[in-house]
Amino acid sequence: MNFKYLSSDFLHEYNNIMKQYREEQTCLDSIFSERISKLLEIERTRLKENIKPEFKIGQKVRSTSNGKVGEITEVYLDFTTDRNVFESEKFTGPGRYLPIENENDEAVATCEGDLVRYRIKVDSDLISKDYGVDYKTIEAWSDEVERI
Repeated sequence: MNFKYLSSDFLHEYNNIMKQYREEQTCLDSIFSERISKLLEIERTRLKENIKPEFKIGQKVRSTSNGKVGEITEVYLDFTTDRNVFESEKFTGPGRYLPIENENDEAVATCEGDLVRYRIKVDSDLISKDYGVDYKTIEAWSDEVERI
């Protein structure tokens, strides 16, 4: 390695340490990811048993943002603490997961208790229909749709 300011001994050792650090961090991330995933699955199961969705599959609803009418095709619980699922940046270590140490943290992790999402089949726009796509699926929270 030819660098302008740093010695090759330093760079060699530094890069070896960083390689080992990345390898060990990957191993730790894997172990804790599995543990947290199992715990989240248990909590999701409990939440599914206790949270009653506002809308049901087959129900007609209207989007409160654009007025489109559609039919609910799927109802699912949307709860995770893994920031890699909803952030564009990749996180490792404990910073990968949302902290939940008080009521404010819980409000952030659960979107203030809004945990149910809906997949809704709506008519496509005219251009999409010209290409043979008659329907599309959108996703929405309870407060983004209304009964019709």
